[in-house]
Amino acid sequence: MLLFRYILFLCITTIYAEVHIKQQNNVQKIMHETLKRKAPPSIKIPYKKEYGDVTVNPHNFTFISQPEPCRGNETILVTAHSATQNFQRRLALRNTWANPRILQKYLPKGHQSKLIFILGLPSKSSEQTLINYEQAMYRDLVQVNFMDHYRNNTYKAIYNMKWISSYKGCPEAKLVVKVDDDVIFNLQAFSSFFKTFTHTLGDSFKLSSYFIAGNIQHNRRPFRNPASKWYLSRKDYKYDTFPMWLQGLTYFLSPRLAKEIYNLSFTTPYIFTDDIYIGIVANRVVQLKQYPLNQFYSDPFFQLAKQSLYWKSKPYVFYHSHSIEDFFRLWCLSCNSVTCAWCSKAKV
Repeated sequence: MLLFRYILFLCITTIYAEVHIKQQNNVQKIMHETLKRKAPPSIKIPYKKEYGDVTVNPHNFTFISQPEPCRGNETILVTAHSATQNFQRRLALRNTWANPRILQKYLPKGHQSKLIFILGLPSKSSEQTLINYEQAMYRDLVQVNFMDHYRNNTYKAIYNMKWISSYKGCPEAKLVVKVDDDVIFNLQAFSSFFKTFTHTLGDSFKLSSYFIAGNIQHNRRPFRNPASKWYLSRKDYKYDTFPMWLQGLTYFLSPRLAKEIYNLSFTTPYIFTDDIYIGIVANRVVQLKQYPLNQFYSDPFFQLAKQSLYWKSKPYVFYHSHSIEDFFRLWCLSCNSVTCAWCSKAKV
């Protein structure tokens, strides 16, 4: 009986190793093929010609709460956009893939990370009290004094860029990973992805030049239907197409670009769709380098059953979780005794 169990154990571990190696090879192959291709040309919108240095988007919000300062050895800064009421989402990121101690196990030697959340003000004072307790416990919140509302998401993005580039941010960081609080990384796939990605960036990564990478969208049209959640009138945005922009689930940029985006935000007209706005501002940077990583994103409309099938068999790295329960079910598909010993107990 013991011999049978031992043989069964060897078979299972061998199969797992083969699947993991195959997945790593797939990630590396697709990464090389993806980054060899140049991003298609983006629509050039003449903001410099039309607006120049004239302030068309005045804003002067302040940070009312900030996290513990970086120690100076963090090379990667993970910044999560979060709604004030998403306490469970933030807790999930702190205890899974975005936890610096867990993430470090999947990064090349010499890389360390820091996780922060950026949010606005809640409408209820009782919610602010809970946020104050949360900050006292974790010291990882950047809170800005605008109302936390969907139509203020672009301010959240702008002040994320401001904090990143401030002296209280992470001045030694080489890479900013902007995420939404409902994203989950497949860390086994991310490990191979990150090595190849930073190698491809080369001097751009080392020198922190102006680069941005992610699920790049080109030449999309604005929603002109007033019934749409993303409706933009001609007054809000007069052009027929958008320039390059990145879907906000996850994207990467250099700290140097973050600073430039903040500086240019004053002279770029405000629109509330933050992903598109950041793309519009980034397009004003002449030296910008774009890296399309679209093939590493799971379809956001995939439900849990399909996501689970792809988790280990396909080279997707970034997944959108539709609920906190789905988040933990995906995470527990690949966790081990070190990263999440509680998965079997929780029976998720």
